[in-house]
Amino acid sequence: MTCTEACGMVILTASLAESGNIYLLDMGQPIRIVDLASKMIQAQGLKAEVDIAIVYTGLRPGERLHELLIAPDEELVATSYDKIFCITCKDPAPSRPMIAQWTQTLEMNLLNESDEQACYQLFSYMYCCNDVVVFK
Repeated sequence: MTCTEACGMVILTASLAESGNIYLLDMGQPIRIVDLASKMIQAQGLKAEVDIAIVYTGLRPGERLHELLIAPDEELVATSYDKIFCITCKDPAPSRPMIAQWTQTLEMNLLNESDEQACYQLFSYMYCCNDVVVFK
């Protein structure tokens, strides 16, 4: 996909967007960085590994080989354009009482426990069962 095509998709998505929605753009097939580098070198009339060396540095901290674009509880919903998708959550949004319970639990942990324990509680995996929040 060219830069012009990508910009056009972003502008088109902005015209479709509804408040609060998140959209995913289908940018086509992934391209390996080494292939991109080789093509850029060739475009300048040079030869990869002859005129310009390609250096493999390995992964740096925080880099990933593959990026997850949607969470397990999300799904892609087609829009009227074949390369633009709306990301929606399969599960319903938490109820106000459930959010109040989470807030109360977090507040109690912040007031009564160490910072480390409060952070653990905040970032713990939460799952819901009949409107009861269980911290794992």
